[in-house]
Amino acid sequence: MDTMTIRSMYPRLVVSDAAGAIEFYTAAFGAKEVERHTDPATGKIVHAAVTLGDILIAVKDEDGGDPAPSSLGGSPVIMALEVATPTPSVPRWSAPAPPSSTPSVTRTTASAVAASPTPTATSG
Repeated sequence: MDTMTIRSMYPRLVVSDAAGAIEFYTAAFGAKEVERHTDPATGKIVHAAVTLGDILIAVKDEDGGDPAPSSLGGSPVIMALEVATPTPSVPRWSAPAPPSSTPSVTRTTASAVAASPTPTATSG
């Protein structure tokens, strides 16, 4: 029986304003855009990739096949960001508010975690 070898896995975020989300990730987290493909007819981003250090995240505009969380009334997905020393990162998290398609709770949660002097762990 053949076995599948997984090389990597990354999140693919569907949002209502991919360009705005990429701008926010760049300003707030220092993300680097490494790839962008747009639909020539609509100008919408059909696939873009940003990196945060060694982490790859794909982003795209919503369309008929992939609705954004704002079209669904929210999202059950929570993304956690772990940094070695959170306190110096806080000023960048005070970047302009994210576009409406990007959950503002991300910024609030990150700031609250960064302000915590002692890391905590939870088990599930």
